[in-house]
Amino acid sequence: MNLSAKLHFTPAEKITILYMLLSFILMLLVGMPANKMLDLLFLRVGFLVVMLLLVFLDNKLEYKILYLLRAVFVLALLSYWYPETFEINRYVGNYDHWLAWLDQVMFGFQPAMVFAQRFPGRWIAELMNLGYSSYFVIIAGTLAFYFFRQKKYFMQYFFVLMFAFFVYYLFYILFPASGPQFYYAVIGKLHVNMGVFPQIGTYFNTHPFVAKTEPDAGVFHRLVELTQKLGERPTAAFPSSHVGISTLILLLVLKNKNYVLAAVIIPFYIFLVMATVYIQAHFLVDVLAGIVSSVILLFVGLAVYPLFCRQTVVQV
Repeated sequence: MNLSAKLHFTPAEKITILYMLLSFILMLLVGMPANKMLDLLFLRVGFLVVMLLLVFLDNKLEYKILYLLRAVFVLALLSYWYPETFEINRYVGNYDHWLAWLDQVMFGFQPAMVFAQRFPGRWIAELMNLGYSSYFVIIAGTLAFYFFRQKKYFMQYFFVLMFAFFVYYLFYILFPASGPQFYYAVIGKLHVNMGVFPQIGTYFNTHPFVAKTEPDAGVFHRLVELTQKLGERPTAAFPSSHVGISTLILLLVLKNKNYVLAAVIIPFYIFLVMATVYIQAHFLVDVLAGIVSSVILLFVGLAVYPLFCRQTVVQV
């Protein structure tokens, strides 16, 4: 049996490999300890081996299920890349004090503190947490829609989505911010109410905790808490990728004239955006930056997509 093959990579796989390289370079720049950097490097090698194996089998056997597995694998890696940003940026310092200060200057108070206080009802909290947790359903649902129903848009849609994720993750490495749920707990409610926002430096390097839930929290609140325990870290607050990615998805769906799909997404999107501040995952400036950045990433992602579509073949 001839095991040689030419490996054809998809744009999403190419951008993933590029992210592996760029994020590793940032590890060197931030002064990450060598032993921890090597651990992350070995993981990258392992991910690359699996990716190459899937590409090889798909190119050789041409089973449709293998092409789907390639996409699923690249997408699933996001659950690793996101918390990894904290493993790298924990040595840089923290910029939450600037974000809290911006909210205070722009709005005269802390929206992340006041929002839930003004609307404390359990059903409101559940509605917000439903919106927040729908983020993952929106991503998976739209990708499934394009893969099974409108495959002509799938490759472009998937690439632009992955491109946006990786731009956000690279920025999070360089600009560490944890969000109100972490920062408020560190500086204390008294400082927040006084509008005093001290620097905390590399505090989270030794205190990577998640805020506790309320004993009588509802189902969706507990669902959000579970996802935070599994993958949340004091990182990735500015801009809000929850808002940025969901806005990007909505814009892409509208661009492709899938108006029924957009109509399904919009109610969840509205509550998702509100929830990011309500549950103190983000400052309001994070949300605004998420919306603005999503528009920029949409145009840039679509512009660079043809570059990643150029055929890249590796003979093995």
